Amino acid sequence: MTSPVKKSKKKAMSGDAGFDYTALIPEGVDEDIRAKIEKFLLGEPASDSLRLEALGLFAKTLMTNPSYQKKVQDALGNGCVSSANDDLFAKEGTSSENSMETSADCGDKKCVPNSDVQVECAAEDRQRINVGWFTGPSDVKEEYDHKIAVYSQRLGCQLYNFISYPVGGAKRGFWQPSSSSYSPPPIDLPDVQLQNHLWETYVNGQISSWLDCDSEDEQLAALSERELLKELNYLAYMGLRSTVVQLKHADSPRLARILNQWLWTKNVNLCMWVLVPTAMDNLIHSPSDTRDCWTVWADFRKLCSNFSSQKLIAGLHLTPDIDEEFVDQKLISRWKAEPLAAFCVDVDVFVSDQSLRHLCLPPAHSNLLAELWMSDNGRLMVRGSREAETPPSVQLQCAQALRAVVREVNRRPKGLTSAGFLVDANVNYVDVLQVPLQPLADNLDSGVYNTFEQDPVKYRRYREAVELAIRDFGESASRPEELVLYVLGAGRGPLVTCSLEAERNYNERFRCKRDRIRLKVFVVEKNANAIVTLRYMNSKYWRNRCVVIESDMRNIPEIAANNHYPQPDIIVSELLGSFGDNELSPECLDGVTSLLKPTTISIPQTYTSYVAPIMSLHMHQQIRLCGASYWNRGIPGHGRNGPTLQQDGSYRQIYP
Repeated sequence: MTSPVKKSKKKAMSGDAGFDYTALIPEGVDEDIRAKIEKFLLGEPASDSLRLEALGLFAKTLMTNPSYQKKVQDALGNGCVSSANDDLFAKEGTSSENSMETSADCGDKKCVPNSDVQVECAAEDRQRINVGWFTGPSDVKEEYDHKIAVYSQRLGCQLYNFISYPVGGAKRGFWQPSSSSYSPPPIDLPDVQLQNHLWETYVNGQISSWLDCDSEDEQLAALSERELLKELNYLAYMGLRSTVVQLKHADSPRLARILNQWLWTKNVNLCMWVLVPTAMDNLIHSPSDTRDCWTVWADFRKLCSNFSSQKLIAGLHLTPDIDEEFVDQKLISRWKAEPLAAFCVDVDVFVSDQSLRHLCLPPAHSNLLAELWMSDNGRLMVRGSREAETPPSVQLQCAQALRAVVREVNRRPKGLTSAGFLVDANVNYVDVLQVPLQPLADNLDSGVYNTFEQDPVKYRRYREAVELAIRDFGESASRPEELVLYVLGAGRGPLVTCSLEAERNYNERFRCKRDRIRLKVFVVEKNANAIVTLRYMNSKYWRNRCVVIESDMRNIPEIAANNHYPQPDIIVSELLGSFGDNELSPECLDGVTSLLKPTTISIPQTYTSYVAPIMSLHMHQQIRLCGASYWNRGIPGHGRNGPTLQQDGSYRQIYP
């Protein structure tokens, strides 16, 4: 009879479906590694760290043996590698040997995750912070053009989220023209080897490195123009979402002309990342050219007629040497106004630290990346050496180092004020054109009210102002026991809550229990939907102390007379809007003046509007795109006339 222990082991080895997972361990694996993997597959008790180590070893041995790909897919499914990657990344920094937080070579940056919070959130960081591998000639084989899934999985084991791969295949992408041959290999990257959504998610297109539309060699330049159009059209055919275009010249008018026409006349969802190096020495330019890298990008953007930043964005190629403009804080800030969303870092940039036994970015590069990292929507890429293949361990450490820098940025306190509420509340309202609200013509929805209520400073000031108004009446000769307060345009009731809190604070500070001032509150709101909330607040939180009136405030004098409501001692409103008058203040408030007493206090009493000039390329592009109708924005049609170039550099399609 088989013992219970042997039964459980056999079940663990075979799995629920009866498949022997230990059969997946490739032959020739080191005995120590095989023993660890077998213990993991047998389900023997082990610490979390040992289990994660075994799982990582198992995944790596599988991925380094292409003959096992079909076997693995049938047995474990496509999620095995992804799960292993997440567990491996969650394990980063848990070893006491690799948990040092600082380094002399890395400056103030923490290069290795160390705290419990970091370990718990590591897998989430990997999903949120996208790091890709920029394929180079030394780390890819031509056979991968037809085995892109194998290549992607191997890099997935090194914690990469996507790859940047030549759109025409490695053979074509890294071909070099010669005086005897100007016939590049054909495009050979079959699209059927991956499902469409996988191409979109995990592959970034890379324009062939030999293309040079602005070369002094006219034959090469003409060839590059023709072949570039082929690759762009193939990108559109494959349905890729993004592609990388590298600038080689400080002036690239021919390249800009092709991209400009293609962007304006092709209705495709493709974003172009234009990589600009961080050193002018990496660009071909005349000795008399005194421009810097930002000016080169700005000139190129203008040559593309300032196309929408949703499809034409800047990328920085961080080379070992960086120019002064990427060290000076004022010069760096210029890039914050640009559509900068991609960063490519050469492997040669990373430095080794013996105490950490990890790679990290030098302080100058780390500070530059941290300063310009504005959103997790950005993309990071690591570019291997052109001379030699990059070892997998180095690939892994480079991905870890980049995520460590970005993780530090995300951990910094954010916000336009010390409270930090503006970033959380207005995250969707930054650098976006806003249509002025019209609460008189349109009823606001709950989400808009909720956004208003995220401003704690405003309501604290209202509460303090109401308390001071109550104190003025309380210290007067009449010493009233009751004050009448009208809230005009109450919304969901935050001003009512502030007023009742002000009453309580005043009584606690200046009155005894027998001599308290009591507010009689009238709540006016025309939005029938918000009235539902106000009635709920009145019964649930305000103890039915308020009279809720559903009406336009301009009708309040008549309603008050018909219902014998008292005149207000205090009126509170916030009909200011973003510019002080776009919510019809003071037009609406003017309708209430006949109801007021000579002594009525208005909160606010006065306000001042200010105008400040701003610069935003993104908003400028939005306004510019609104200038022409949708059908005239260069979308290709079937009319007898093709797109025509306009004076501003854009293209317009005239339909018959």
